[in-house]
Amino acid sequence: MRPILLIDDQEHMIELFTNILTQSGYKIISFTNPELALKQIKDINPALILCDYNMPEMNGVETCAKLRGDLKFEEGFFLILTNQVRWGEEGDDFHDLPDGWIDKTFEIPEFLDIVDKWYNMVPQ
Repeated sequence: MRPILLIDDQEHMIELFTNILTQSGYKIISFTNPELALKQIKDINPALILCDYNMPEMNGVETCAKLRGDLKFEEGFFLILTNQVRWGEEGDDFHDLPDGWIDKTFEIPEFLDIVDKWYNMVPQ
C-alpha cells in the first residue's frame, strides 16, 4: 500500500489528519516544510498528496507547481487542504495544477470519502 504524503506547516493539523487517516488504515508520511517533502518525494512514492494551501515558505499551489514542473510526481493525485479559499474562487491562483481541494472544515466521514475516492484511482 502506497502512503499518503501530508504537508502542513501546523503540527496540530498534521496530528489531526494523521490520526483520522491511520485509523482508516492509511500509512501517512508528513512534513511541515514543503521543500523537505519535495526533496524526498521519489523515495516516498505517495499515492496521494494532501497539502495545506496557506503555508509561509511555499503555498500549496506553488508546491504543486514545483512538483509537477520537475516531474517528480507522476502517478498520483495532489489535493489542496484549505479553509480559506475554494478551487476556482481564486481564479488564476489555482490554474489546473492541483487535482482537487478539501475544505478543512469537514465532517470526518465526508473527508474520508474524498480521500478514499482519490486514493482508489491511483495504481498501487
